[in-house]
Amino acid sequence: MRCSMENKNIKILIIDDNQDNIIILQALIEEAFSETSIFQALNGRQGLEMARKEDPDVIFLDIVMPGMDGFEVCRKLKKDNDLGEIPVVFITAFKGDQESRIRALECGAEAFIAKPIDRYELTAQIQTMVKIRTASKYRRDENKRLAELVLKKTQELTIENNARQQSEEQYRLLITQMTQGLAVHEVILDEEENVIDYRFIDVNHGFEELTGLKREDILGKTVLEVLPGTEQSWIKKYGHVAMTGEPLIFENYASDLNKYYEVIAYAPKPQQFATIFTDITKRKQTEQRLKQQNEELIASQRIAHIGTWRLNIATDQVVWTEELYKMYGFDPAQPPPPFSEHKKLFKPESWDQLSAALEAIRTYGIPYELELETIKTDGSNGWMWVRGEAIKDTSGNIIALWGATQDISERKQAEVLLKETEEKYRLLYTAMNQGLALHEIIVDADGQPVDYVFLDINDSYTQLLGVTREMCIGKRITAVMPKVEKYWIDIFGKVALTGEPSYYENYLETTGRYYATYTYSPKKGQFAVLVSDITEQKKYQERLTYMSYHDQLTGLYNRRFFDEELNRRDTTGNLPLTIIMGDINGLKIINDSFGHEVGDDYLKKTAEIIKKVCRAEDIIARLGGDEFAVILPNTDTAEALKIIDQIKAMIAATTVNTIELSVSFGLATKASDPQSVLETVINAENAMYTQKIYEHTSMRSKTIDFIMNALFEKSDRESKHSKRVSAICEAIAAQMGFTKEAVNRIRIAGLVHDIGKIGINEVILNKANSLDHNEWAAIKKHPEAGWRILSTTNEFSEVAEFVLRHHERWDGSGYPQGIKGPEIPIEARIIAVADAYDAMTSERSYKKAFSKEEANNELKRCSGTHFDSEIVDVFVNQVIARS
Repeated sequence: MRCSMENKNIKILIIDDNQDNIIILQALIEEAFSETSIFQALNGRQGLEMARKEDPDVIFLDIVMPGMDGFEVCRKLKKDNDLGEIPVVFITAFKGDQESRIRALECGAEAFIAKPIDRYELTAQIQTMVKIRTASKYRRDENKRLAELVLKKTQELTIENNARQQSEEQYRLLITQMTQGLAVHEVILDEEENVIDYRFIDVNHGFEELTGLKREDILGKTVLEVLPGTEQSWIKKYGHVAMTGEPLIFENYASDLNKYYEVIAYAPKPQQFATIFTDITKRKQTEQRLKQQNEELIASQRIAHIGTWRLNIATDQVVWTEELYKMYGFDPAQPPPPFSEHKKLFKPESWDQLSAALEAIRTYGIPYELELETIKTDGSNGWMWVRGEAIKDTSGNIIALWGATQDISERKQAEVLLKETEEKYRLLYTAMNQGLALHEIIVDADGQPVDYVFLDINDSYTQLLGVTREMCIGKRITAVMPKVEKYWIDIFGKVALTGEPSYYENYLETTGRYYATYTYSPKKGQFAVLVSDITEQKKYQERLTYMSYHDQLTGLYNRRFFDEELNRRDTTGNLPLTIIMGDINGLKIINDSFGHEVGDDYLKKTAEIIKKVCRAEDIIARLGGDEFAVILPNTDTAEALKIIDQIKAMIAATTVNTIELSVSFGLATKASDPQSVLETVINAENAMYTQKIYEHTSMRSKTIDFIMNALFEKSDRESKHSKRVSAICEAIAAQMGFTKEAVNRIRIAGLVHDIGKIGINEVILNKANSLDHNEWAAIKKHPEAGWRILSTTNEFSEVAEFVLRHHERWDGSGYPQGIKGPEIPIEARIIAVADAYDAMTSERSYKKAFSKEEANNELKRCSGTHFDSEIVDVFVNQVIARS
């Protein structure tokens, strides 16, 4: 089982004094996550050093270790400002160890897992911890950028002159309308210039709302006067910001106010600091609830019901477990619902995802893991986690599909709540990373919006929209973008005049890009626009749509599109409606002989010819494997036969890698409404298979001839060798009293005994010097390859057995099966002697050819070990003696 976390390389640190435990955990993690960097530490001290060095996404921590136990390591991690946000998962050997669980949570750990480790539980833990880690990094980075941005704007405002008062007012409005609290302070120093307190200089309305402190009650007072319980450590931290200018970002619990805050502190001028407060109490409560729910989920996973299913590809039979029936609200006593009913179990978007995933796994064996929105039989909605994998036989063929399903509705609801909170936060604090423009609406005498003026824009806005500040500031939108549609003025006008925010996605002709636009009103009559470029996202969605309806190899439509289009075209207006079915002859033997690249070229060339002959209104699809189909609307049988004749004519004149194309076709026509279009497809398939019976055998025999010719073209040496071996085999069989038919059969076997070498690189076949280990290994595969090629035809099926075993030895030391003695067919034993004799007496650049006498002596020496002694005796004393 492998999982993908958005193609990210996950960094995981394992701290355990037992190397065996580390190895087992590392294997489980690498099995589940293909792109993972794993770091190891054998004690707490090494673990802390490794954490600081590598900054991992998740830390797995053993409890019992020498020197410093896991709880002490966890406490040190959580106290460290740089390491405190890294999720920690404790590992224990005792499943019911409640005391250790409590201690783990008390020292700040995020989760707890017991041995033996369940791979599904481990996968869920890592996914959850990475999400927590990602959210922490994202929040920290965004807060830092916001602090730097506010610092920059504040510093700019302090040095601007009276000529920029209007701009200052605009920024002041943006800040005063913030829902965050903003406070400016001045530090108080002792005689040694140490910060001992700080005074409130200014606060905004948001500060009053968040803290409950009133402006008139605190301005001019020190923090110890307003909040006597303030710790000196916070005074020192803020003092450091004011005295050094270094910004500070942190989260804090204010016990006096019983609230959590996220605080950004920076120095607008020496000995002063400003703080931006955000009330994150609700988010913290949500995070705590989510953490608790996650812990409960992990604790219950061992007893949770997970539904599974299995599909037999050959029989198309599907089996559900009882739990799966219950999840979707079906009666376990009944058969699983037919595939046509499965669509009703999912929302349309989720069904499209699942359909594309099933197409990919059934065709290419690509596993999938999805989260889908479901519709239960009672009409209620939910969410399911689903995973599917292909099961293959030893030859790599997909024979079955297996899948698992788990109800994740509660988790999704919690994620939606957290996502909504994070999205609001992102819109408030990361707007400056998007395009930002402030406008003032222009209305007519009736108060209706007719235009709007640019008051300010940021750099991101200029880059996204392709404009400059000089082009925009103080000018109307109709002057800057003359082609702007009137409805945008109406939409933005409504936001400015009513205060209701809006969100839209649109395409802008002037830039040729797609944008997401979020609009809100900081002041009546004005509106601010946040713009994001979503062009790549839109393109990606378009690519996914294309891939879900097209065959990736040929570019034709796929079966999914064909089935949908067949139903759409099944109308009276398209009658007569003709279906053509086509199936390539001998594709498997081509793949086995020349490799799948040639087979793919065969498929692409066939698709190219069909597409060239068919009309624009025809629907051409590759249904999978070697099968094609064409939907021809308003086409009778006679016209369809003409189209097939044109396709066949082009196919007959086309070769791929010296092999003629061969495709069997069949058709059927729906002439009237009462006829079933599915029955028409079946009739077309039957007609095609009938035609295939007549063409298939002759095509396979032709292909054998093509393969031999191709082999001889690749290597003249192989050509001469095969012919000499054939002649020797014929002579031995005749001398041994074989029938005329048997002599002819062994002659043919000798000629094609090396046909399996067609798949070997001709550089190896024609190599002048001796072969290396890898080249020799490739050569040794040719008997099996030859058997696969020859066994596809009836006339060569018996010869295929001789070719498979012609490198077996009498004593069992041969290959590929290692059989011995009489187990080896006598024809294969004859080929072995002839093959060896010709190899010894043939000249090679790296060895001198044996004389006949030397070759005969070598055959005699190996008689009874490598070769059948009777055949060697006949060959040496009768065939050679008489030749």
